Amino acid sequence: MRARYAVTAAGVVAIVAALVVFASLPTGAATRDAVVPSDARVAATRPVGDARVLLLSQRGRLRLLVAYHRSKGWFGVRVAPAPQGSPVAWAATRGSRGIPSLSAVYGRVDGARVGVGWADGSESESVVGSDGAYLAVRRGRVRVAGVVVTAVDGSTSNLAGP
Repeated sequence: MRARYAVTAAGVVAIVAALVVFASLPTGAATRDAVVPSDARVAATRPVGDARVLLLSQRGRLRLLVAYHRSKGWFGVRVAPAPQGSPVAWAATRGSRGIPSLSAVYGRVDGARVGVGWADGSESESVVGSDGAYLAVRRGRVRVAGVVVTAVDGSTSNLAGP
C-alpha cells in the first residue's frame, strides 16, 4: 500500500513540475506588430514561410527583426543593424524552430526599384519605399552577388554587395 502511495505521489510531483516548467516559458506578444520596439517604425515587411521579416527604422538606422508565432504568441529575433548610411546590407539566419533559414538584403537608396542577384543565380526585386528603404528576402542562407538600383527615369546603377 505504501509503495502505491509513493508511486502516486511521485507521479503528482512530476505532473506539477511539468506544469510549472510549461507555465514558466515566455509569453509572446498578442500581435506581430507588438514585437516592434516602441521607438521603431516598420519601413518594410516580407513573409518567409510562417515568419515575417520586418525592416525597422530606429533612431535613423535600419535593422531587421524576424517575427514568428508560437503557441504563446508572437516573438521577435533582432538582427544586428546595418552600418550607418550603408546603401546595401546582408543578413541571414541559420534557421531554428519557428524561424526559417533566410537571407535578406536591405538598405536605403535613391531609386524606384532594387534588383538583387543572389550567389546561386536567382534574383529578387523590391520596390523602394518613400524614405528610400528597401528589403529583399528569400529562403536559405545565400550570399549576395550584386544589387542594381533602378531610378524613376529607368536608369540603373550597380551597388557593390556587402
